[in-house]
Amino acid sequence: MGGKVGASLKDYASESEGIEEGRGDVQDVDLYAKIRRAVMLESQSERGAAKQFGISRKTVSKMVWHAVPPGYQRNEAPVSPKLGPFIGAIHQIL
Repeated sequence: MGGKVGASLKDYASESEGIEEGRGDVQDVDLYAKIRRAVMLESQSERGAAKQFGISRKTVSKMVWHAVPPGYQRNEAPVSPKLGPFIGAIHQIL
């Protein structure tokens, strides 16, 4: 097992700079790893981890399911109907 045995999740949260309990900064990879460690290695329940870190149970469930944060990808290119007629002029200026 990795990490401290018997240490609380608050100890893990306080070890990393910039992580404040309950802030909801689920994009932080360190927090992601700490929650996965708590649930998977230390047998903490997903509900308990969610309560401890101040994030939703659904978010904890997704964190446990995915090995790394899945990120964001657009399905389609953004449409710019108002800017569309002027794109040619903009490219000439640039």
